Amino acid sequence: MGKKEHKFRSFFTLTEHPTNKSNKKAICICCIEANGYEIAKDNKDCWTTNIFKYCKLYLKNCLNFSSKYIEEEQVEILALDEEEINSIKKKSCTTYNSKY
Repeated sequence: MGKKEHKFRSFFTLTEHPTNKSNKKAICICCIEANGYEIAKDNKDCWTTNIFKYCKLYLKNCLNFSSKYIEEEQVEILALDEEEINSIKKKSCTTYNSKY
């Protein structure tokens, strides 16, 4: 059985990490929407390592995330549990996980 997904997982699509074999590379879905997948996957400003604290910090500082959500929504998202995040995500971000 694999690791349990952290609560910010629904805002990222995962790929193999080029230098870290124990964790996946988490590409921000909002950055994919803004820049396209091919650009986002290679741009260090569009991805982080798939670890809870790194993903949360990434979202706090992501310009595409902050332009997609108003400040109140950002605060709510960063404090929500996984079920609530999934219902918000369905309204706002397109899922790229099945495409890539």
